[in-house]
Amino acid sequence: MGTEQFASYDFPDHPDSWERKGIRALGRFITELELIDEAGRHILWNARRHRKGLGPLTNATRTEVESLTRHLNRPIAIRFIIGASLFFIAALLSLLNLGSVFTQSLTYFIGSIFFTLAAYLQYVQSINNSDDIHLQWVSRPWRWWAWQPDRMDFWVVFSQFVGTIFFNFNTFDAFLSQTLGAELIGIGMPDLAGSILFLISGTFGVVEFNHHIIFWPRRSLQSSITIVNFWGCILFMGSAILTLVVFLSPSEWSALTSVGMTAAGALAFFTSSMLMLFEK
Repeated sequence: MGTEQFASYDFPDHPDSWERKGIRALGRFITELELIDEAGRHILWNARRHRKGLGPLTNATRTEVESLTRHLNRPIAIRFIIGASLFFIAALLSLLNLGSVFTQSLTYFIGSIFFTLAAYLQYVQSINNSDDIHLQWVSRPWRWWAWQPDRMDFWVVFSQFVGTIFFNFNTFDAFLSQTLGAELIGIGMPDLAGSILFLISGTFGVVEFNHHIIFWPRRSLQSSITIVNFWGCILFMGSAILTLVVFLSPSEWSALTSVGMTAAGALAFFTSSMLMLFEK
């Protein structure tokens, strides 16, 4: 892409005197920007690093920025770790036929609450980030809700947040004694909708850092986080599809495989969330 085309991308904000040397984007969504500042330093801006409040790389060195939202990274990761752990435990109890159905359902439900808390914090982090390339804050009230469809980071966090709400309904409805049709609508369909939204979020998350869909991580912590999370989304999607199969045509194989995929997906989310604790 020639430098004359870079002007059409307004995000992130940076001094007009800086030279844009390269850009990576998916359609209108910018994922990475290479610039040269007035001092001749090479500035590498990445959409995921910006979303996490971490700042760009300057001459391949991390830039220490005092962003408003950086402090949320650890609380977000811890809540995802707890949610993933509870999903894994609930799935393991089911596979080993341990504990009552109520205990398993309650563990899933509490896990889904932690997923939602983490996803909402992640959403709040994204919408409150400054547009400035160094995340310099412009004084304004803290936002708890915003609609930013022209930014990729918004779709990464918003689709995941809405997906967790579907899982709240899915896991809560498991407490209720219902007919097959009601279970299909109250449990199976929210599970499928939540998994689709997770997969959308995971796909955008891969592109956000890696610039296109890849299935194996490059040699970086952030790439590993996005790919492991992506595989967790794929496993949840497979589990949701098999759950519908179980409702429509029950079999022990499909039921066990569905729960097994939930356990594997939760383990992937646990791993990616643990890695988030070390993201700098």
